[in-house]
Amino acid sequence: MMPLVVNTPDPMVKVRVMATKDYSNKALKTLHRAGVLHVEESKELKPIDREAIEQERREVSELLTDIDEVLAYIPKGERVPLGEDIEVIYTRPFDEVDSEVRLLCTKLSNMHQRAAKLSEEVKELTELNKYLEPIRQQIDIRLRDLNFSGSYLFSRVFVFPNEVYETLHDKLKNYLFGSIATTIENETILHAIAKVEDQGIIESTVKDGGGKILEIPDEDLTLREFIGVAEDKIHNFDEELTRLREEIESKTRENLERLALFREALSAE
Repeated sequence: MMPLVVNTPDPMVKVRVMATKDYSNKALKTLHRAGVLHVEESKELKPIDREAIEQERREVSELLTDIDEVLAYIPKGERVPLGEDIEVIYTRPFDEVDSEVRLLCTKLSNMHQRAAKLSEEVKELTELNKYLEPIRQQIDIRLRDLNFSGSYLFSRVFVFPNEVYETLHDKLKNYLFGSIATTIENETILHAIAKVEDQGIIESTVKDGGGKILEIPDEDLTLREFIGVAEDKIHNFDEELTRLREEIESKTRENLERLALFREALSAE
């Protein structure tokens, strides 16, 4: 009887590998060393194919950014157990994944935007109070008197680092009709009154030298009144921010596993 040798081939998979031209030879050699059989080098992508890939890449990046912004309220390093295989999502049509991610993130993103707006308002009011309080201690005038432009005179509040003010003071003093200067920490606040005809050169000297013009609200309040109102607003905004951040974290945790699955699937995409 003649002996027979039965050879059962291993399962084979066809894979497309993409590499830049500079690394094409290195990629081919690496594939050969790995035991890959029948390597065929593909042709250059058509412009329409290249644009389609780039468009989908941009959409994937945008969705990942949306998810990362939503997950920002979850502590870094927190583990999320996935109750579903990533492949279940990864193998779905991209349009379906796109729609579900956008729907999931929209409400949370709107809450994030509201929180960001409140945080910015708190920052602006806190900065205004910081700079206006030293002026109030010297003179309790109205906001509109700090920031006006008439037919002959104008008034502004400038803020400088101390060393910048020392450098610019000699350049500015000859233009000023009147001024109040006060120092807080490492900054100098200058309330200046000067001729309208000199406004351009004064403001450009301040900006070019490293100072800034303080944005004053156009309100008919004294400094004392405005600072009191601003402190109340800051307190109310802080309370609303605390509630909003708690709600964002709660809503995010409700969808945390789903968001993590989408994030991993989109990263794979």
